[in-house]
Amino acid sequence: FRSVALYLEAIKEQFTNGRMTLANNFKLGIPAYMHTQHADYSIQLAAPFLNYCYLPLAVPPKVHDPFDSVKLCALGLEANLTNSTAPFPWGAMLATEARMDRWEVPLALIFVAAASACLPWKR
Repeated sequence: FRSVALYLEAIKEQFTNGRMTLANNFKLGIPAYMHTQHADYSIQLAAPFLNYCYLPLAVPPKVHDPFDSVKLCALGLEANLTNSTAPFPWGAMLATEARMDRWEVPLALIFVAAASACLPWKR
């Protein structure tokens, strides 16, 4: 999606910057999409958005439990939503554009036009 283009250079430098991109999209209410070979999916974003984790090596006879709390991750398991801002003015413009295809928009435009046509004009 186009909002990734705003952060593309930072993501190319370090993939963990993708969390900042996804956090901003979450705060702006911009939908996320995942493209596969056969279909496209609309995704509901949820914190921590992005992480790279792996399990510690368990030498036999020990076995590691993947659902245990011990994981080695590149980023924290909690995403900080207070320390992210969308770039101005592109962030606000993308958030507005993402909402323009909802059914409420033409209904609101019709209501505003009808209300303004009914109001008396003062000159």
